[in-house]
Amino acid sequence: SSLAAMIGDLKAAAGLKALNDHLSRNSYVLGPTVSDRDFEALKQIGKSTAAYPHVERWIRHVGALQTRNAGGSLPAFSPVGRPVAVEATSAPPPAKAGKEKPAAKAPPAKAAAKAAAEPAADAAVAAQAEKVRGLKAAKAPKAEIDAAVAELLALKKQAGVEPAGREKGKSEPKAKAGGKDKGKQEPAGPVDPAVEAQGNKVRDLKAAKAPKAEIDAAVAVLLELKAKAGGGKAAPKAKAKAEPKAKAKAKSKVKPGEEDTKGITERKDDNFSEWYTQVITRAELIEYYEISGCYILRPAAYFMWEVVQRFFDSEIKKLGVKNSYFPLFVTKRALETEQDHVEGFSPEVAWVTKYGDSDMAEPVAIRPTSETIMYPAYAKWIRSHRDLPLKLNQWTSVVRWEFKQPTPFIRTREFKQPT
Repeated sequence: SSLAAMIGDLKAAAGLKALNDHLSRNSYVLGPTVSDRDFEALKQIGKSTAAYPHVERWIRHVGALQTRNAGGSLPAFSPVGRPVAVEATSAPPPAKAGKEKPAAKAPPAKAAAKAAAEPAADAAVAAQAEKVRGLKAAKAPKAEIDAAVAELLALKKQAGVEPAGREKGKSEPKAKAGGKDKGKQEPAGPVDPAVEAQGNKVRDLKAAKAPKAEIDAAVAVLLELKAKAGGGKAAPKAKAKAEPKAKAKAKSKVKPGEEDTKGITERKDDNFSEWYTQVITRAELIEYYEISGCYILRPAAYFMWEVVQRFFDSEIKKLGVKNSYFPLFVTKRALETEQDHVEGFSPEVAWVTKYGDSDMAEPVAIRPTSETIMYPAYAKWIRSHRDLPLKLNQWTSVVRWEFKQPTPFIRTREFKQPT
């Protein structure tokens, strides 16, 4: 049939796609108004049309017209696309005997011609209005929508229809001299065929829910074509988003003595040291102490330590390890005995040299490592192979007077550990 030659087999996916492409640019199968071709095509569709948005729109519209037309010819349409209600006229009462009324005058030829032309003009306005709605629903290019709107306004003017919101007969107020009419738009020029084809491709990809990368590539091609069609001008670049005011304010310095409660104000890539400090303090993990390199573990941080400790303790106990505790202080003699062991961190050893106002007879070190305290005891306990294995662990703190840039959780002067 002629319809099959124009669109294709509507029972196949290829035919539906062809119809969808056609309806993306037109409201009906043939011409500016609904016709028998639309009803014929509607009968032939046999597959699901969920993937074809323009076909779905056309089916709803033409199906509604078909329902209205079930009793006869298509109804006339008003400028807003609604059927004009035609009231039934009753036959005139018979004239009384003896008195004949003069025959009614025939309407002038001009008035008759105007009355005959009104339904056609109204149908054209309705069809163009439907086309505009379809273009907007499909998010067609602005130039294409503007051209359709301009054609609709011209049709309404020919039909004597005023735009919505204005009374018929009243002219539009003139713009003030020297002022710009913001409501008026520039007349739309002809749409470049390549731009139109690429625009249809983008709409089809979006309707088919294609991968984002494929849609972005098609949009980039469309923008390039639009730039070329616009006389070689490059497509306007999107303005860089202004930095949010909240972010700009966050960078402002906090006055001394005031607490900054605005969250993290530094980016990790810009100032890692300041970012790290803000994270551990504003997450209430660490509080700085007056002695450099020493820090207060707040409840959230200590909870993390307890989780690690419970897990490790349960695992080593499965291996037969038992907990014990050794003193915090170690004598100078014991450290010197293990000179090779402590040589690497001997500058970091903290010494106690006084108690009260008196000097210590022998300085003692605060535990820099536990081995120098534990090994002398092991020498007493292990006398033969029968005393092995000796599996002991202690949970304790170690002090090293670290001067290489102390950092909470990473490099501190006192830290907790299993030994």
